[in-house]
Amino acid sequence: MKKTILLIDKDPAIIEVIASILKEEGYEVAISKKPFHIDEVHELKPELILLHNGLNDMGMEICKAIKEDVGLKDIPVLMTSTQSDLPAKAAQSCADAYLAKPFDIDKLCDLIKEMIVTAGKKRDPDPLPY
Repeated sequence: MKKTILLIDKDPAIIEVIASILKEEGYEVAISKKPFHIDEVHELKPELILLHNGLNDMGMEICKAIKEDVGLKDIPVLMTSTQSDLPAKAAQSCADAYLAKPFDIDKLCDLIKEMIVTAGKKRDPDPLPY
């Protein structure tokens, strides 16, 4: 079964390119509706959210809402931005990781894969041996 990634970005061209790359990597890609509503995440239950911080730091508010929601807090959020203070903003909003734009596509794919595997281990720990 394909892992689902939810893309939340303001730029349709960026969404198209990233969605195409992620589909080639074998992921199912969902694109957030505008305006974003947290119910989307509840319905979709993606394995990862790729979130652009966007205008007026809306990405921070979205990330905080996801991480404060008991049913969603374990979904990893990868925040992207061109802003120089991205590390601080990602930390303030409780993002699981961040990647500055422009980024290397291989680095993006490797980070996504690592985050999904790590999150899966937290949710589905190996059973104890008998």
